[in-house]
Amino acid sequence: MVPRDYATVRIFASPETADVFFGRGDAATKAAVKALGARFMADKRCWRVTFKFARKTAEDVAAAVEAALADAAPEVWRARVGTVQRELCLSRRYGLRVAIGGLRVTVPSDHPFAYYLRKLDGAEQEQQSFIVHARSAVSREMSKHIKRLMDDDIALVHRVLEPLEGRKLTGLFMGGRDELVRLGVVPGSVVHADTSFLSVVDESVLSPDVAVWPLQVVDSAPAGDAHVVRVHYLSAGDAANALKLRQMRNEAERQPLLTKANAAERWSRR
Repeated sequence: MVPRDYATVRIFASPETADVFFGRGDAATKAAVKALGARFMADKRCWRVTFKFARKTAEDVAAAVEAALADAAPEVWRARVGTVQRELCLSRRYGLRVAIGGLRVTVPSDHPFAYYLRKLDGAEQEQQSFIVHARSAVSREMSKHIKRLMDDDIALVHRVLEPLEGRKLTGLFMGGRDELVRLGVVPGSVVHADTSFLSVVDESVLSPDVAVWPLQVVDSAPAGDAHVVRVHYLSAGDAANALKLRQMRNEAERQPLLTKANAAERWSRR
């Protein structure tokens, strides 16, 4: 089973066990895992379910936790979120995970949202993040802070991407025709590159606040075992929209990222 992340609860499974991490104030999850015979692992600060003793699978554990979270959540939250598990922020500086358990918020310590969450009943701090249980996530004040966070996040992405609008890159793309199709590198399409790809082809643009870079494919032509590919950076608005569309898809449905394995050397900027 792939890890499950319900914002306030995370589950990591091995072939024999499932480790369930959640905050001290989550009585519903605690009751659910104790009913499965879970033991508290003080060294890892999690509850562990051993499948052979519980006579359950990893999927059974996830289903029990999800049901407990849904039962504990207000009706308005269940209607709003359902089974969605999604990261909403586009930058690395901010984070907002939304799921049936509630919210996980990552903000700098001096951000107004951090001040608000430190005083909020129903929020718990975990290192650089805060978990907010669903019962505390539905207020009008919370919605106001979430809007501020989302505005700050998109403004940050715009500041990074605006100077790059229209900038062209041309170079050798390593991989045959099948690889180009798999990654969507065809003229007119928008592809997404990770920082390792940019560190090879255009290192000067890298920013600690952006992890995924949308690029418009202009042209592609065979060149021996590789292809000569030409791309350009989108406008900040179009790039942000492309990132939003990517975020809205389930991880399994997202187009694979271009990585440093696809770039032989630095590309020309013309």
